[in-house]
Amino acid sequence: MPELPEVESIRRVLLPDIQKRRIEKIISVSPHLFAYPKNEDIASFLCGQIFSDIQRKGKYLLFIFESGDRLIVHLKMTGRLLILPFEEEEKHTHLLFKLSNGSFFKFIDTRKLGRMWYIKKGCRYSLLGIEKLGPEPFDDALCGNYLFEKLKASKRPIKSALMDQSVVSGIGNIYSDEVLNASGVLPSRRCCDIQAKEYDKLAYNIRYVLGFFLEKNLITKEEYIKTRAKEYKNTPYIKVYGHDGLPCPVCGSILKKTVISGRSSCFCPSCQK
Repeated sequence: MPELPEVESIRRVLLPDIQKRRIEKIISVSPHLFAYPKNEDIASFLCGQIFSDIQRKGKYLLFIFESGDRLIVHLKMTGRLLILPFEEEEKHTHLLFKLSNGSFFKFIDTRKLGRMWYIKKGCRYSLLGIEKLGPEPFDDALCGNYLFEKLKASKRPIKSALMDQSVVSGIGNIYSDEVLNASGVLPSRRCCDIQAKEYDKLAYNIRYVLGFFLEKNLITKEEYIKTRAKEYKNTPYIKVYGHDGLPCPVCGSILKKTVISGRSSCFCPSCQK
């Protein structure tokens, strides 16, 4: 699943091609795609709307219209957004419309897990939980003391806490492993057993790791279209996620894998305590 660095990269690629564009024609919309509103004519809401901006909150993309209405997108596991200068048939396309400059906006999702919400001007985000998102990695509010106070009484594993979007928004399975490795903290450690100074280190590395991968994930429009939005540029720089059985890049110990709250997690048994 794309996490904050990937979603932000997508936002930056799409924005120049969609800003000030009007939705001229709705070609297709799959009935399952919209979590809200349901059983309504989505095409009538979308047609004629003019895009003014794309914002991001955690892993959500917020397409803002000049009317003040918003189209909210969560890509989930396999969702992809593309803007192409031509119309083409592609399997698993669940949303397709034509823009005022003749280009085509499409959403493709092989596993059909991605979701969209159409929120009218003045309506709150409570329908999809955005208001419950925790601070982002680059927010001033995200500091060691915040994490300590938020998690000091929790008995759950720190890996699970970092992936909880109400604690920190934008971190998933990949970058929780990378942050914990950089901080020297085992993913299975209970939050209540982690010391305040360790939370300081976690807060620092959340900001550092997510910032590092945001920079590495930046992609040009040409690269994005060529790969059909299927590839990200983080793979060469990942140190532990998915690398179980390989040597730790720091100490040479063999990286191990465990399962925490149903999610795999890789770690170094020597560097992480």
